[in-house]
Amino acid sequence: MLASTRHTLLLVVAAAMLITSCSSQPEIFRAQSSGHGTTLHFEMNACHGDYAVTISEDLEEVRVSITDQRRRTPFSGGDDCGDVVGPVVLEGPLADRRLIDTSHGVEVSVLFTPWNQSRYSAADYLAAVEATAQCVKNMEPEATVSIVTNQDGHPDLRVNLPELGDGESQQINPETVCVEQHIDPLRH
Repeated sequence: MLASTRHTLLLVVAAAMLITSCSSQPEIFRAQSSGHGTTLHFEMNACHGDYAVTISEDLEEVRVSITDQRRRTPFSGGDDCGDVVGPVVLEGPLADRRLIDTSHGVEVSVLFTPWNQSRYSAADYLAAVEATAQCVKNMEPEATVSIVTNQDGHPDLRVNLPELGDGESQQINPETVCVEQHIDPLRH
């Protein structure tokens, strides 16, 4: 009976060692892409982890795996707070590539934010859009300029330039010039 108790104790100790050395891979439920689309932040149901991020990219997909390196039982989805991991910088813009959580084999939805959220606020971005609108109106008073809310809930500039007629085109596009001056700096 003593040998059986020892064997059981050894199994319990071995199982405890295995469980405490496991890392978990919390599921990513959403990502945010900001700036020019090369910066990602990942949102997941995990609590104050010590994360390692692995990224691989090709022309069609960006694959991500996030592992919580803490010594604890494998992630069971029961953590009651959320973590954001990032910024993670991609080799190229996410654009229309799919974002795949390889640990769980699922595609992750991505919210695009047209400014670098690590450095600027939503108010900074709105001010830049408003400054761009004014810049376009100053360069081309006949332009129709409006600020609308895009599908992601962020302000966006809509510009309609007047027709010049006779096949003429503007030498300088005021929208391009003004975006480069006011909005592009917030993307870096």
